[in-house]
Amino acid sequence: MSMRIPRLPTHLQPEEAHTLLELIDRLREELTFHYADDIVTMLKQASPGGIDDDSEL
Repeated sequence: MSMRIPRLPTHLQPEEAHTLLELIDRLREELTFHYADDIVTMLKQASPGGIDDDSEL
């Protein structure tokens, strides 16, 4: 199964761009809250040198 990525508009009004940035920030917060530990573990396992414990997601 492959992920389909929709086309993004090439031009936004400032209000639209701001709304999208707010959505992205909220999405990052929610994903980090729910999956931060799993993501850190996955990155440590996937990286030959690992990642620093202080790395920011």
